This record gives sequence, C-alpha cells and structure tokens, in this order.
Amino acid sequence: MRERVSAIVAIILLVFLIGASYFYAVQSGLKDLKYLPSENSPDYTATKLSLTDFDGAGNPVRRVIADKVIHYSDDRTDADHPRYITLTPNKPQVDASSDRGWTHDAGKTIEFEGNVKILRDPAGNTPALSFETQKMTAFPNTERFTSDSPVVFHRGSDSTTASGMDYSYANGTISLTGRVNTHIASRK
Repeated sequence: MRERVSAIVAIILLVFLIGASYFYAVQSGLKDLKYLPSENSPDYTATKLSLTDFDGAGNPVRRVIADKVIHYSDDRTDADHPRYITLTPNKPQVDASSDRGWTHDAGKTIEFEGNVKILRDPAGNTPALSFETQKMTAFPNTERFTSDSPVVFHRGSDSTTASGMDYSYANGTISLTGRVNTHIASRK
C-alpha cells in the first residue's frame, strides 16, 4: 500500500511539474509579444466623412468632406474625393475638390491631386472664380492654395492659363507664375 501511495504522489508531483513548466513556457512567450503596427497599416478608416472646424467663438470656419479616409499611426491621412470648403462669414465661399488628397502633418497642409478644382463664389461686383489643375497644396491656417502644375483660371467669362499659382483667399490675391496667357472676353 505504501508503494501505491508513493507512486500516486510521484505521479501527482510529476503532473504538477509538467503543468507548471507549460504555464511558464507559455507566459514567457506571451510577455514578448506586442502589437507593433506597420507604417502601412491604418489606425482607422471612415467613409462619407465630414469634419467641421470652428473658431474660438464657435463659428464654423472650414469643412472637409471625403468619400473615404484612411488615417495612419504616424498622422498621415489619405482621402478619396476630398473637398475643402471655407465657411468664413462675410467672405465668399471657396470650395476645393479633387480625386485624391492627403496630409502628412495633421492638416497643416492638404495635398490635392487629380482633377483639382477650386470654385469661389461671386463677391459683390466680382464674378465667380475657378481654377483647374492636376496638383495643388492647401494651407488652411494661412488660407492659401498653391500649385506648381499648369493651371487654368476663370474669372467670369475671362480665362488665363499659367505654369503655377498662389491664391490667397484671405485677402483675395492671385499670383500666376511661368507662362501666363490671358483671354479677356469682349464686353458689350
């Protein structure tokens, strides 16, 4: 009988030793596992996104709309069919859109690419403005758009082509660069 008890105790101790060894082997392996996202894996995605930025008084200043947005852990953001709309009171609305857009600095600059269009509503006696290009950069904080790509600019029935542009909608100035050609429609 004593031999049986010794054998049973030995088996129990052996099973306990095997279980403890397995437990610590698994725990030491899990401790080293950490989720390390790659730079190309998104933090989140959103469809049909609309973001509105407000000033200190609670008035809307600008709105960003996109069909699809992908945000990454390094603060990069890619967007399909983005639109950037100014909502500043007492100023004509400016609406910029393109096929693709992105920002790499949390929205301080917004890059637009592919069928880029900027439309500015008429203001008083000034007719509507429009720009068309293939690539453009928006600077929301300074209220500017720039492009080094060829641009077509329309003001009412007049049109201008240029190699690049710098448009400040804050003060209403446009600087066209490179080869600038203007067609002024006759006034009747």
